[in-house]
Amino acid sequence: MLVLARKPDEKVVIQTPVGEIVITCVRAGKRQIRLGIDAPANCNVLRQECFLPRDEIELVRETIREEWAA
Repeated sequence: MLVLARKPDEKVVIQTPVGEIVITCVRAGKRQIRLGIDAPANCNVLRQECFLPRDEIELVRETIREEWAA
């Protein structure tokens, strides 16, 4: 894993066969950063939670239903 430090407005460029992905540090705070991601239209950019296994997704749904019912 490559770990980088970036200040606001600094970028990281990832070159792929389908084009460049540019990640920009938009804002950095003590507990949170905001990233801007420019990627080719045929490249999906998803958050990690979109990759949860189906059983974990169903567990999250059940927990939410129970909390709303209470």
